[in-house]
Amino acid sequence: MNNHNQNQNDLAEDMGEREIYAAVYESLQVPYAYPDDFDQAVLAPIDEHMRVRVLPAVTQTCLTLFSQGCSDIRVICLYLYASDLWLSRAGMCALLPLLAELLTEYRHQLLPQTFTAEAELAEIDLNLALLFKKITRKLGFKLTQSSSTLQQLVDDLDTDTQSAHLEEIEDFTQGLLQHLDGTELSSVMYLKMYQEKITLLDVSPSAAQAPHSAPESESESESEGEWEQDIEPASTKSQIGSDLPAQTNSFVQPETSNALAQLLKKMTVFQNLLQQQDYLKAAIIKEDIAHIIENFDPRLYFPALFGPYVQAQISHGEALMEAQMALSQQASIDALNELYHMDLDAFIALELNSFYE
Repeated sequence: MNNHNQNQNDLAEDMGEREIYAAVYESLQVPYAYPDDFDQAVLAPIDEHMRVRVLPAVTQTCLTLFSQGCSDIRVICLYLYASDLWLSRAGMCALLPLLAELLTEYRHQLLPQTFTAEAELAEIDLNLALLFKKITRKLGFKLTQSSSTLQQLVDDLDTDTQSAHLEEIEDFTQGLLQHLDGTELSSVMYLKMYQEKITLLDVSPSAAQAPHSAPESESESESEGEWEQDIEPASTKSQIGSDLPAQTNSFVQPETSNALAQLLKKMTVFQNLLQQQDYLKAAIIKEDIAHIIENFDPRLYFPALFGPYVQAQISHGEALMEAQMALSQQASIDALNELYHMDLDAFIALELNSFYE
């Protein structure tokens, strides 16, 4: 939504990547007259198809609406998820530029004029939250099932593309806070969870050489649907012990990621250039390394180490968010933080159930 996002959008246009969402862009060029019973006559049937997971029907209905000039954010978000276009390199790269352009250039076309300004903000936030919640859940399912469609996405990605998309998610999140004029947006929470899922994708060359899984069967698709519909956050109290790793050292000799290997290579080249007194080239590499260090994300460079932490955080994301909100309302939060930093064992032994009452 700022200059970085605009640059990414321009790049996507130059590469023809925005064509993957051509139907959405075309809907913005045609005026649309909302029928009085839009929610019941138009949205309700799509929602029902989504509920019973007839996704091709969802996609086709949305495409028909786009051809009529309907650019309603609720229809767009349903289409973006149901079509699975985001589950490709081109779709992933063009998704956030599309949403950013909708929110900045075409926001007045995203909902009927009957919406108040406050209701409009809430509706946009809700639908973006639902979109990224569903995307995150589907990615999580495909990660656990070694999905062939996810493997195709991984094969098409590289470290640079993954890093750029992670930065773009952060950029888009900040843009949401600015353009939706709020700091407690549901969509931001699910964008963060989506960001964590993208971090888990192993796009290293060694992963690309691994045997691919078989095509997804109908039973796998059904399991995915059941998994996505389980939207209630599980209680974390009884699961805390089971989530902790065994008493083993999991921090020994982590597998070198492609990102780390590239960074180490650059540092070696930098030192060699200094020895050769080739300061012009060394200066260029120095700036690049400085930028990497300044924006260093250990999850990207040490996925084997941080993967379990990231996965656990995502699995319990909603429950953690509720806990954070409960803690923020407690006057004793400063004392708890101090205890945590001073005596970890005492902090772990402390009973905090009353915070949820």
